[in-house]
Amino acid sequence: MLIDTEQLEDGSLLEAKVIIAGGGMAGLLLARQLGDAGIDVLVLESGGQAQDSRVQSLYAGKMTLGGPGNAERNMDGYLIASRMRYLGGSGNVWGGKCAPLDPLDFERRDWIAHSGWPVTRASMQSFYDRACDLLGLPHFHVDAQAMTGAPEPLFAGKSSRFTARPRCYTRCSGAVANSTYHDYKLAASNHERVRIHLKANLTRIKLSADGQRVASLEVRCLNGRTHQARASTYILAMGGIENARLLMVSNDVHRSGIGNHSDWLGRAFQGHAVIEHEQQPTVMLIRSSAAMTPFDALDRGKVHIVLGVSDAAQRDLKGTNLTISMPRGIGAGSGVGVTPQAFARRLAGSKISERREAYFVIEHTPNRDSRLSLIRDELDELQMPRIRLDMRFSAAETERFTPMLTMFATELGRTEAGRLQWRNGAADLVAAMSLSRHHMGATRMAVNAKNGVVDEHCRVHGVQNLYVAGSSVFPTSGIANPTLTLLALAFRLGDHLRPRLSA
Repeated sequence: MLIDTEQLEDGSLLEAKVIIAGGGMAGLLLARQLGDAGIDVLVLESGGQAQDSRVQSLYAGKMTLGGPGNAERNMDGYLIASRMRYLGGSGNVWGGKCAPLDPLDFERRDWIAHSGWPVTRASMQSFYDRACDLLGLPHFHVDAQAMTGAPEPLFAGKSSRFTARPRCYTRCSGAVANSTYHDYKLAASNHERVRIHLKANLTRIKLSADGQRVASLEVRCLNGRTHQARASTYILAMGGIENARLLMVSNDVHRSGIGNHSDWLGRAFQGHAVIEHEQQPTVMLIRSSAAMTPFDALDRGKVHIVLGVSDAAQRDLKGTNLTISMPRGIGAGSGVGVTPQAFARRLAGSKISERREAYFVIEHTPNRDSRLSLIRDELDELQMPRIRLDMRFSAAETERFTPMLTMFATELGRTEAGRLQWRNGAADLVAAMSLSRHHMGATRMAVNAKNGVVDEHCRVHGVQNLYVAGSSVFPTSGIANPTLTLLALAFRLGDHLRPRLSA
C-alpha cells in the first residue's frame, strides 16, 4: 500500500512491527522478505514515485576529493547527482552491473589498515545465490572460471598476475531497456503486509533514556507537518551517506551520535573511482576482435569479463584490488612509424592487431580521514544539518597504482599480448578520477564497538533494536559494484530478524 504522508493530519502516529527507513533496493527487499514471514512492515520513503528537484535538493552539501601529492577537487555537485531520492532509490538509475566481492576482499590484509570483514566469502555464497535469483542472474562462484570457462583470452592462461573477474547485467535496473525494476517496486508496494509512506522524511531517532533502545522516530514532511513513528525493530536503509547522517544528527542521548562509541561513525567513507583521462588509455593488442569478445560490454545478456589483479599478486605487491576494463575496440592502428602497436606487432610476428579503450577501477581502502561530518550552521528545508564529505584517497591507492599498472604493461609484453599506452602519473590520479555512485563504509561492520558502528548482524552497537542495511556497513569496498553484496546482506539480515520478530 502506498500512502501520501503529506495528506495525514499533523501529529499522526505511524506504527508497525518493523519500520524500514528508505525505499531503495535493500529496503524494499527487506520489506518483502519480512512481509512474507507474516510481519507487518512500514517503509518510510522521503520521495514520491517520481524524481522531484525540491526533494533531491535535500542531498545538497559540501564535498572535496583529494589524495597525497594530488591537487584537491571541489565536488559539491556529486552529493546530489550520485543519489536518487524517490521510491526505488538509486536503483532507478543504476546500470545493472553485478558481481560479488572477491574472497580476498573479506580477509584481513596486513598491508591495508582496517581491512577484514567479520564474515567470509564462503559464508556469503548462499545469500549471493539468492540475490542472483532475485535479479535473474546466473550464480557467481568463488572460482571465477566456473562462469567464464577457459582462461581469459588476453593472457590465455600465461599470467598468474591477472585473472578474469566476471560481471553480469540484470534487467532489474531502472536505467536499462525492458527493465523489470517497476515490478520489483510493485512487489513491495502491493504486499499485503507492507505499507509504504511516501514523502516521509526521517529526521531524528529518539532513544530511550538509557540509550539502549530506539523509542520512536521523528518524521517530517516538506509541507510542514510532523509525525511520530513507532515499532519494535527499526532498520535504516537510506543509503551510504544518509544512514550515517541520521545517526550523527540523533545525538540527544549520545552526544557524538548513535553507535559512535569509538569515533568510527561517518569515517572510512569509500567510493570506487574510475581512472581514465581525456586522452583515453589504450591497450594495443596482438589479438583478434573475435578472441576479445568476452571483454565487450555491448551484449548485456552474456557474462562480461574484466581483468583483475590476482590475489597472489596483490599479496606480493602489497597492493589494492584493481580491475582493467576494455569494453570496446577502437579499430586497428595505422602502423606508421615505430609506434608501440607496430613494435608489438613485430614482436609477435602477427598481422592481427586491435586497439581498445581501457579504464581502471581501483579499490578505495578504509581511511579514517575520508569522512562525513555535519555542517551544523547550514540547515536544509527540514532543519537537518547539511553534510560535508571529505573523500580522501591514501598512499595505499596513489603509490601502489603505478606499480600495478607497470605490472600489467610488463605482462602484456612478456606474454606477447600487446602494449599499454598511459600518459598519467601518480600525481594526476585525483584529476583523472570519475566517481561512481557507490557509497560505502561510513557505518562499518565490526565484531566490537571499538572497530565499527554495527556488529556482524548489522545491529548498531549498544542499541538493541536498531539495524543498518546497505553498503554503508561495508568494512572494505573491494572492486565490484556493491549492489549484489548489499542485496545479499539484506537477505542475511532478514534471515537473522525473522525468528526474533516472529517469536
